[in-house]
Amino acid sequence: MGQRTLHGILMGYHQQAGGRWSGGLIVADWEQFANARCMSEVHLRRFNSKEVNLVADSDSSQPIDENTFYFPVAEMDLPQPGNGVHQERHSLLIEKTKQKKKETKDREEAERIAKEQELAQDKWTADIPEDLPVAEADFWICNSSYLTRHHKNPRTNLFVPSVDDCPLPLTYLDILRFTKTSLEGLQEGQVNDLWTSIDQDPNRELSAPWTGETRFTLLRPDPPPGYKWV
Repeated sequence: MGQRTLHGILMGYHQQAGGRWSGGLIVADWEQFANARCMSEVHLRRFNSKEVNLVADSDSSQPIDENTFYFPVAEMDLPQPGNGVHQERHSLLIEKTKQKKKETKDREEAERIAKEQELAQDKWTADIPEDLPVAEADFWICNSSYLTRHHKNPRTNLFVPSVDDCPLPLTYLDILRFTKTSLEGLQEGQVNDLWTSIDQDPNRELSAPWTGETRFTLLRPDPPPGYKWV
């Protein structure tokens, strides 16, 4: 055996017209068979029987006798085309594709929410009259979309409405809360959260006393069929 000998699988016998054996053997390359994604990637080759040395298995150089048969695919020594490494790569590709789609969906959802908040903020600002009354105490302002608490007295905690101080039933308020404070920094200058949250204290303290506004979105009844709120 020379160093250029390759492992293969005996696939059959080449026959002449009429069915007589031509002396050739049909062989598939072992490595090509193992790495093929489908049978079309396995290219069968014809060799003269004198060029082929039949052995007991891929790791043996001892010839087999005529009564010994070895089936590497059936004995799980060789994967079917499409299994093994390519099947694993295909699974990884599917997983990466799913992850990429999820990341794209999450990013688009975050952009949509940010856009809605920006539009809501612009509308909220536009709805506030320029000649707000001068007041020394906290007060409420209500329009068609929001109920807003203006904080004139410095406070350290975020504002949570209660039945006693809210001019509307609490069931009219959405769970979203937007707080604009006089504090510097992105985290405390504007706070978007849920005033009914159980995971985070809705009445938590900020780093320093502040004044500003707390806005609550008003819930609306479902519009009639074919209509929507604008």
